[in-house]
Amino acid sequence: MAKNISERIFSLTDGVQNISNASSEIANTAYQLSEGASEQASSSEVITASMEEMVSSILQNSENAQNADRISQKISVDVKETQNAVSLTLKQCKI
Repeated sequence: MAKNISERIFSLTDGVQNISNASSEIANTAYQLSEGASEQASSSEVITASMEEMVSSILQNSENAQNADRISQKISVDVKETQNAVSLTLKQCKI
């Protein structure tokens, strides 16, 4: 009977040790998951900031392109007016 109790105590001790080891593994895994989630959150913040910068740059480029288009159109009108003025001057010089 003492041997039976001793075996049961040893078995219980072994079971408790296994549960303790499993608990430690679960805690370690939970910590790793937490760290991974924190890293992903940090990466998401960096990506969001980068995308906001990209959007700002794209908007600025669009505005610059629109300004360049307006300037180009103005230059085109000015060139035509200059051509007309030169043409008129040459006609008047031939008189």
